[in-house]
Amino acid sequence: MTVPPDQDIIRCHEFEELNLRISAEIADQDVLFIQREFGTKIKIRVELRDGHRICVLNPNQYVGVLSLPSGCKLEIHSKVRAQNILYMLSFADGLPWPFLDEHEHFERLDELLEILAELFAARVADLMEAGLYRAYAEEEENLRFVRGRIQFADDLRLNALNRHRTFCAFSELTWDTDENQILRSTLNYLSGLGFAHDLRLEIAALENQMEEVSLKSGRPFSNYRLHYHRMNEHYRPLHAMCRLFLEGASISEEHGNWISSCFLVDMNDLFERYVSTLLRSQCPSHLDLMIQRRVPFIHPANISVQPDLLVANRDVILLPLDCKYKRGGESIAEADLYQLLAYCIVTQSPYGVLIFPEEPRFSDSELPVIHSEVRLLMKGLRLEAPLAEFIELGKELAGSVFRIAERIAQGELQTVA
Repeated sequence: MTVPPDQDIIRCHEFEELNLRISAEIADQDVLFIQREFGTKIKIRVELRDGHRICVLNPNQYVGVLSLPSGCKLEIHSKVRAQNILYMLSFADGLPWPFLDEHEHFERLDELLEILAELFAARVADLMEAGLYRAYAEEEENLRFVRGRIQFADDLRLNALNRHRTFCAFSELTWDTDENQILRSTLNYLSGLGFAHDLRLEIAALENQMEEVSLKSGRPFSNYRLHYHRMNEHYRPLHAMCRLFLEGASISEEHGNWISSCFLVDMNDLFERYVSTLLRSQCPSHLDLMIQRRVPFIHPANISVQPDLLVANRDVILLPLDCKYKRGGESIAEADLYQLLAYCIVTQSPYGVLIFPEEPRFSDSELPVIHSEVRLLMKGLRLEAPLAEFIELGKELAGSVFRIAERIAQGELQTVA
């Protein structure tokens, strides 16, 4: 694979190895940056070949954009359409899809991210015009006057000889809440993504208006304490957009803050989250979908297995499912089949389903296990399909999975003894 003539952009694809001559095709500082900040995600090493230093780079399952210190940009592409990737992110994060056919012509993930960033900035501006949410926060301070409650133990410890002060605890109405901190953190991150000049200015202006809100750069989305009620329910769609952006952000392993010039998507994780959310949204009311539920495997060693998904009926497990993101010429490995067979045995299910991105050489197939009534069913989802078709294929996949579960529940397919 070679670098295109445009030396400002290095393009590669997920799971594909790229060879670059250091200094001629990639700068030393860029190699060090990738090794330092992304060495746990992107495979990168330096080799000596015919007197030249060669950077060997493999992005594994990651796709996205990295702005490198030299000013060069690393674009990691997927065979999956950019619209489909962004739709999967939106759907998995509970974000209503804001655009479908009108942006079908965009092919790059960074272009679609910029459109979503414009939408996010517009919604934050509307929110600020209407007024940010405020809440009471508990504060403690050594004051010259009494406010709220005196903290006697702390007051005696701090002010035994300083009686003109009193240590107090009090509640204060503030904008500095988790609901607003996550908005500012997202604006701060987006300001470095290299969008159009006018959009960057708009985002920076919005962040400046939130100066009374603490900036928590590098704080993962999952660490925010978000509890919705009638006073802050209108924040929920904005927070879904924040999650989409921040889960694609990377935290500097050296400094602990956002690397704001980078957006990476773990396609393994995204595929699993998308399929889980898809099946949960399509699950019939009389069935239950369990996500990442542990099931006892070996007694008395307390060893358990953890299927990606389990379809159940009144706590009776009917069908185990496993998601595998297989790309770049990978085939279904024997270990994947052994794993699914183990799930079938411990759940006493006659069927196990392996869900993977469908490619032309793969098709739905049923694999019988010798000397057993277990059947391993391969189910593909064509990620490269046009978006509207991709959405319908997902619904068809969910329908086929739940039809199998219902047949097991009705006794048409016997459980494994």
